[in-house]
Amino acid sequence: YGSEQLLSFQANGATGALPPTQRGVSGQSLTLPGQGALSRAGYEFGGWNTAADGSGPAYAAGASFLLGSADAVLYAAWKPKLEFDLNGAGGSAPASLYQFTEQSLNLPGQGAMIRNGYQFDGWSAESGGGGASYAEGAAYTFGAAPALLYARWKPGVGFDANGGTGSPPSALYNYQGLNVTTPSGAGLSRIGYKFGGWNSLANGTGTNYPAGAAYTMGASPSTLYAKWDELVVGDPGPAGGVVFYKKADYTGGWRYLEAWTADEPGDYKWGSYNVLLGSTGTAIGTGYANTYTALNAPAVVTADYPAAAAARAANHGGYADWFLPSKDELTALGNERARLLPFPGLYYWSSSEFSATEAVMFQITAGISVSWEWEKDNGLVAFGTVYPSYVRVIRRF
Repeated sequence: YGSEQLLSFQANGATGALPPTQRGVSGQSLTLPGQGALSRAGYEFGGWNTAADGSGPAYAAGASFLLGSADAVLYAAWKPKLEFDLNGAGGSAPASLYQFTEQSLNLPGQGAMIRNGYQFDGWSAESGGGGASYAEGAAYTFGAAPALLYARWKPGVGFDANGGTGSPPSALYNYQGLNVTTPSGAGLSRIGYKFGGWNSLANGTGTNYPAGAAYTMGASPSTLYAKWDELVVGDPGPAGGVVFYKKADYTGGWRYLEAWTADEPGDYKWGSYNVLLGSTGTAIGTGYANTYTALNAPAVVTADYPAAAAARAANHGGYADWFLPSKDELTALGNERARLLPFPGLYYWSSSEFSATEAVMFQITAGISVSWEWEKDNGLVAFGTVYPSYVRVIRRF
């Protein structure tokens, strides 16, 4: 070994007692101390360096240092701290990061931070969102001094079914003054109503926003409420049929009648000749009882009354409560024939009996809708010809 050399240590901006100077001879390896009593607010001890600015060879605490032919000085190496601010959120911020100047680390995500009605959107150098911004997971290059980043939060607009059923759309998020596009009401429904967009108030007296409209975000979270408009004749019904009748009020468990969009397959006779079943209701609202009570009584042989049986067997749009319309119900349907539904057949049965031998059928074409009372067991016979008779089912809701 050579002559005796000294190894001393510099705090390099820190306070506290320095590690004692070490002695050795040229060519001897010395074990480097740790931080000891040194401390520096906003920094983490990162070992030692031969240059104060960290540009020389670096040594970790506990590493070996080989003495040269002259005395040596090592400088404490300090990693600046990067802190994270909740910026209005609850929970806990991510743990601080430390890294040497001009080196990088990847930024954390939301972690345990919680802010109801807002969506986490990375980090910003200013609490108001100004300055440099960084996405979750982005590489952040450390400067020479400690730094603080603020969580960025986008306010959200939520969506309320407002009396409807189904799952409302997920909330949308954007910064104040920027727009989101309002969603459709897909998945939402309300019996007797159709989706009419969104409104800023639950009672519908606020600002309307049709589906697909631009909604400008405010500074705070907000809610839009589904707007429900009453159905009108011509609207789709819940089963996918067409609404053809609307009562003034919801009574007796229903307000609307909808008709299916096609005839039941085949043609039918009404039922047995010279038998009176009591299916005599003709008014609107009596077709259901005709079909499910009088024409479905225990003593009735279903096969003998195929028109009503076809209606009861119908299952369209996931609904199995279809029935054969009464005389007045079929009249209402026929009156809307021109703008609602195609009627490929010519003659259609109602569920209304006229007598023991006759039931009411309708002639429905583009230009005429008139009722006939005709024989139950074969349909309309005119000029020596038997005309096929068809079934168009309806339901109430």
